[in-house]
Amino acid sequence: MIDTIQAYSRHMEATGLSQNTILSRESAAYNLNAYLEEEYKVNLSSQKVKDIKGFMVDNWYQSLTSSPATKNLYVANIKGLFSYLLQAEYTDKNPSEVLKKVRIIKDDDEFDDENRRAYTQDDVVALINIRVPKSVDARDRAMVAMLLAGGFRASELCSLNVGDYRNMKNGRIYTKRK
Repeated sequence: MIDTIQAYSRHMEATGLSQNTILSRESAAYNLNAYLEEEYKVNLSSQKVKDIKGFMVDNWYQSLTSSPATKNLYVANIKGLFSYLLQAEYTDKNPSEVLKKVRIIKDDDEFDDENRRAYTQDDVVALINIRVPKSVDARDRAMVAMLLAGGFRASELCSLNVGDYRNMKNGRIYTKRK
């Protein structure tokens, strides 16, 4: 066992982290340690941790073949390790500063496909010419006008409620976009 990883584990236990979190962080530390020993003949022991450079940590990160989410977990775990080592004065620099998390773009096309469809000119004419009873005519026409001229998605327009009307500023309703 590497003494700095053991000290880090004791520190995490003392701060009350869950056993799964501790195991995840230990796993990342041992993974990095094995890579550093194999490639550069340095390790995370208290005697050699000062010899670890940022490019070594970055090369380890580049060698990972995991999913982007797993790589981000490794980055967070290793940054935590080196923050502890810096705070505990095992080292005077933080080589994990070179690591950056990967932005993960969630594919939500399935949900938004219906919202992305544009209305054809015939659809617009049909919406405007709909005849409904007088009691709902003004409301429906207002919704059609907002839909066509306001650039709303159908789901945004349908989700409006009386509270949105009351919260209008200067006669405007604001919607949040992606």
